[in-house]
Amino acid sequence: MGLYPEYVIDEQATIEDADIEKVYDACLSWLVLKKARILEQSRLEFIKAQHGMGRRERIQKHGKIFLIKLSQNGKNIIINFKIPPISWIPPQKSPVYPIYWTEFVEDLWRHIGVPIDEDLLRRLYPFKNIRRMIIDNLITLFMMVVLFGLVIYLSQFGLSWMIILGIVGLLVTAYPSLYEVQKLRKKLHELYSAK
Repeated sequence: MGLYPEYVIDEQATIEDADIEKVYDACLSWLVLKKARILEQSRLEFIKAQHGMGRRERIQKHGKIFLIKLSQNGKNIIINFKIPPISWIPPQKSPVYPIYWTEFVEDLWRHIGVPIDEDLLRRLYPFKNIRRMIIDNLITLFMMVVLFGLVIYLSQFGLSWMIILGIVGLLVTAYPSLYEVQKLRKKLHELYSAK
């Protein structure tokens, strides 16, 4: 193992008194819901899928790989869920991955019936990661507002088409950032506010 983690996401959970076939089928249905493409599977043991960014050629080049491994220990099912690093993102960016991808873990756990408690959620969403995401999204939003202001300024010089371009650009980038900030603030409040 080098300087960087072998897996960006590496989580394990146990479902007590569960049927491995039902858990396996639930994992497959979750992958279908996420529009992931099954690359390999070994019935009741292993699933390798790719989750991507739209068109098939982009998915093959840039998609995330989901690795799901199931094993049985008596009446309990042990699930391992891993996401290896993406090759096109420089390794120094890899600490950012868990911030954006832990929702996949939470979503899969809920879908297949893993008991979710506050301690698990706090481990999946560390305070510093949520704050970092909020800051990143606010910086993006600020840059878009500055860019929009520049476009408005330039439009004074007969470049009215730039207003339309600026408005579209602001809406396309600002709305997702605002939505993400609100979602993150809610998560921060749910997990870390004094009760």
